[in-house]
Amino acid sequence: MIGGDKREYGPVEAELIRQWVREGRANGETLLRMEGETQWKPLRTFADFQAEFGAPPISSAPPGVFEGPADVPVGVGHAFARAWHLVGQHFGVVAAASLMVWMAFTAMLYAPCYGVLAMLFYGPLFGGLYMLFLKLIREGDASPADLFVLTRESALPLMMTGLVSLILTQIATVCFCLPGIYLQIAWLFSLPLVADRGLGFWDALETSRRAATRHWFKLFALFLLSFLPFVVFHFYLIARESADISPYLQKLIAVIRDALASGGPPNQAEVQKIAVEIDAVQRAYGPWTLVRQALLLVSLPFGVGSLAFVYEDLFGRKK
Repeated sequence: MIGGDKREYGPVEAELIRQWVREGRANGETLLRMEGETQWKPLRTFADFQAEFGAPPISSAPPGVFEGPADVPVGVGHAFARAWHLVGQHFGVVAAASLMVWMAFTAMLYAPCYGVLAMLFYGPLFGGLYMLFLKLIREGDASPADLFVLTRESALPLMMTGLVSLILTQIATVCFCLPGIYLQIAWLFSLPLVADRGLGFWDALETSRRAATRHWFKLFALFLLSFLPFVVFHFYLIARESADISPYLQKLIAVIRDALASGGPPNQAEVQKIAVEIDAVQRAYGPWTLVRQALLLVSLPFGVGSLAFVYEDLFGRKK
């Protein structure tokens, strides 16, 4: 088992674990694995310990019918710890798959069409990465090729889901800011719901939103923890670039204000000069954006892995 100090203990007998539960030294979210196996699972999921936590509700839905998310707690540290151990156990597969997704997404992001390709293929790429992690969680084995095999039949719905979620999130962020942040977290499970459960894009978005809203602040904390290096550097870069561009924007505002005061059009030569200066500042930050993308690569396995574990707790495997 994995203790609260994130160290591995055991093997131990089941009766000793029951004693630890009674003493408060272990709980339903404590990670456990059977001797000789590789997959870590929460203690509450083992049949031998159901009596300690109460039996899970019996599903009344017929096979193949999606009932929605389970009413289970979400633990930020617990999800991240499980992802950490999963990445350590399957580092080669996880690293190769994450690198493939990162390289494809980054190449599209910097394509001449300004990220249109990245928006189109965001869903299939990251949906495939989610499914690879879910296969590792469920079966204990996967290969980088599963990125494409597991989402072959759902590529088009994934593309639509990713495109709609990105566009609506960006619009909400630009126009209102906070609603955009809410939607980004609320739709975290939309891609695996399409690939794993076969939901349509709008049903997936709504199902994810309803489930994530109940745990929104914990999911937000988990997202920040998993992608912390990327998030910190991202906002630092935005602040630095905005500070460097600000004087030129002030000059542009002054040119427009003078033109309005005189009743004539703005000085086109002056406007063009300021535009060139702003473009030069933005180009100077080009190498730093690559550093930001590299930090995304480092964070990607832990971020997607953590969310995949939460998804599995909430929605379970496909019946």
